[in-house]
Amino acid sequence: MVLAVLSRSSPLIRGLIFAGDAISAIALCAALFRLPDPPGLDLDPSWSIALTHAFFSGRQFGQDVVFTFGPLGFLLGNTFEGSNFTVLVFWQAIKSLGFTLLLLSATASLTATVRWLSLAVIALFVSNFQDTLYLLVILLLAERCLRENSQRGDVWPVIAGIGLALLALIKFTLFLFASLAVVVVLVATLSVARRCAVTLGVVFICSLLGLWVLAGQHLYALPDYLFNSWHVTQGYVEAMGLEPPAVAMIKALVVLILLSVFLCLPAGRKPFQSRTAVRLLVAIYALLAWKHGFIRAETHMGYFFAAMLGLVVLLPVLLPPAGRSSAVPAAILITCGLLALWGLDDSHSLTPVRAVEVLRERLSGEFAALQDLRGFRTGYDRKLRDLMATCPLRKTQALIGQDSVDVLGHDLAIVYLLGLNYSPRPVFQSYSVYTPELAELNQSYYLSDRAPNYVLQRLQTIDGRLVTLDDSLVLALLPAYYEFVHEEDGYLLWRRKQSEVPKVPPLRQSLANGKTSIAGEISLNQGLARPLWLQLHLQPTWLGRLRSLVYKPPLVRLSITDEDGREWIHRLPLSQARTGFIVSPLVRDAVDYLKLVHLQDARPARSFRIMIDPKHRKYFEKNLNYSLSAILLPESESIINWAIYRPGYQHFSMSPEAVESFAPPIESEIEGRPVMIFHAPSFLWFTVPANAHRVSGAFGFVSGAYSEGGQTQGATFRVVWSAGQNRAVLFERNMDPMRSASDRGLQAFGVELPESTGQLLLEITPWPPGNNGWCWTAWSEI
Repeated sequence: MVLAVLSRSSPLIRGLIFAGDAISAIALCAALFRLPDPPGLDLDPSWSIALTHAFFSGRQFGQDVVFTFGPLGFLLGNTFEGSNFTVLVFWQAIKSLGFTLLLLSATASLTATVRWLSLAVIALFVSNFQDTLYLLVILLLAERCLRENSQRGDVWPVIAGIGLALLALIKFTLFLFASLAVVVVLVATLSVARRCAVTLGVVFICSLLGLWVLAGQHLYALPDYLFNSWHVTQGYVEAMGLEPPAVAMIKALVVLILLSVFLCLPAGRKPFQSRTAVRLLVAIYALLAWKHGFIRAETHMGYFFAAMLGLVVLLPVLLPPAGRSSAVPAAILITCGLLALWGLDDSHSLTPVRAVEVLRERLSGEFAALQDLRGFRTGYDRKLRDLMATCPLRKTQALIGQDSVDVLGHDLAIVYLLGLNYSPRPVFQSYSVYTPELAELNQSYYLSDRAPNYVLQRLQTIDGRLVTLDDSLVLALLPAYYEFVHEEDGYLLWRRKQSEVPKVPPLRQSLANGKTSIAGEISLNQGLARPLWLQLHLQPTWLGRLRSLVYKPPLVRLSITDEDGREWIHRLPLSQARTGFIVSPLVRDAVDYLKLVHLQDARPARSFRIMIDPKHRKYFEKNLNYSLSAILLPESESIINWAIYRPGYQHFSMSPEAVESFAPPIESEIEGRPVMIFHAPSFLWFTVPANAHRVSGAFGFVSGAYSEGGQTQGATFRVVWSAGQNRAVLFERNMDPMRSASDRGLQAFGVELPESTGQLLLEITPWPPGNNGWCWTAWSEI
């Protein structure tokens, strides 16, 4: 009797399995659905809002817009900007339903328990990393076309062709993977299922072209989109790399090695061509996930580990083991899954412990929204109005009116919120101008009749680069074609000169060309009275090219010594160095740039050198080619009062002479007390007055760094005294507010200063080194 009740064929068991499948499907569909993100003024909302406006205004991707995303990229950005709520919600509903049906179909052959576990892993982890989810769906669509039953019909090739084309227009990485997947399927099935192969190829190409046109794009813009997107992709590898923690790197490499072993094991229930094709698709998927996660190894590491978790639970479907010898493959997959879960702890984005809480919060938010959808929609409008009410730049807005304006920098969402007539250059975020080709696109725009009447400039960069590296050709061109109007809330406003200006770049007078050892120091004494332009060419060895292909180039730094003998060290993306940049006078903020433009009180640079870790020098040629020129800028008659453009440090007794921060300093509060946030790593230099004998102040983490989802790993705060070659650490404290309640809030310090004259450095470094995710650190009351 008991055996009969527990039999898989019994109505009770079948009913329980059906109920479990229904609950899993509903939960998965809800987990894949994401409500639109609210608008914001910082980097990520800026590019997402910019893509939305580019799509709805009919701008041509590849020509008017050059970015890592395609014409449908705003769907992945998923940020509300005032008019796209219905479109985003509709896409999320279609996406979550379609992806759920695909995943249910893919896991149908698994036992009920394994199937539920697989869907739970995707809901808990993969759904939080949208890029990974889309890659996984492309892999499943291609694999579905390779199954034996797809050779007897044309339904799946049609579905897969349309789905792959749709995803390909969202992001260029998805375009590459979808195109490669179609090629792999064609090669594998053309000889055994010609009709299936031809159907997939024709549907994919026709759908791609049709959707491109339906998205408001011209067919003649498609080649430019592919060409320029390739440059963005290549430049991203060189310019955006961040070093991963050693432990996370080891975990990822072990996962990749185990995956390689698994792919070499025999697989059953598939023809040879299909097995080989699936292995190749899995390898491409893993390579793309690896590059995505570990080129920019901070929160991006989570994308790789989530991708591996999704792959682990689906590999029994993609490559089922041959015969009954499944113990070894199962052991490999379990080990990979555990390592990937462990690796998420290093990603600063989603830890296994928080995964259930994050999913519960999302599901409860979606349920509450569905109960009062109209009220929820009104809430988005209210958030937008509140943001607009707190927007700065009211004087700037009145000056610009409805004239065209571009924004130099990357926090550009403000132009949309203020209703300005945004007329952006093709690569609309300055830090993304990675290569000479991309820099020339922006320069050509400013030399054309389409150039904006106004330019709103915020001198900002990322990753500790020299600020003049980003969009360097436009920075050099700006003073020749535009005149400075005023400054407001950290933005400089420039107006197009009324006089006729030539349609050529600013003239540069060659001063020196040469070749030197990468360890040598190069003097800049050839033209200290004029702005100097430097181009650097450092070629990789064959080993360096191989490393870049499978991983990324090593970090290179630029050391600049100013006329006072002070050394300034910045990250140097070599693709940007090939374009060239202003090296002297030294520009570190908006005031320095204005001094350069007006040739007043600028700080000349004396020399420079390249810094490469000795263990990485084997990846580069021994010699460095350089070219030094003088930029011939027009003379400015205006006199600037620099003091009014320095950022306010009302709670500091004196302003720092120089500031270097991972992100632009901003004002905030900790425990109701005003602070200045200097995102670590950050450095503040003070020239100490002769009569000063003590320095005191407060420091700490903003609460969001360790609460409400914040995952900071901590940081070290130091006060350093330097006088010539002498350097002494006067104060040092390690802070870990995630694990120690005593490290939360503002902490006080006070130390005596040496009697000799010198300089003071306030330094914050992330811990462990290189892991600066959530390092929202601050100084106050200095």
